[in-house]
Amino acid sequence: MGLGPRQYPYMLVPATTVAESASYDSVLAACLIALGVGSLVLVPSLWLLYATFQRNPPPTGAGSARGAQGASDEQ
Repeated sequence: MGLGPRQYPYMLVPATTVAESASYDSVLAACLIALGVGSLVLVPSLWLLYATFQRNPPPTGAGSARGAQGASDEQ
């Protein structure tokens, strides 16, 4: 067993228990709201970043559409 489970319910033996060190309900609710809003901003931006860099690059060379146009214009 690790050190944490052996000391339960005391965080700092013997002064502070887990229940005494818990925050107020309003602070916990504000943290959960901030986590939700942050994930609403972060997840779509990470998806866009992933989608942008995972696309296949456009074809290049003589067989591509741009290469065929350039060859016909020169003649």
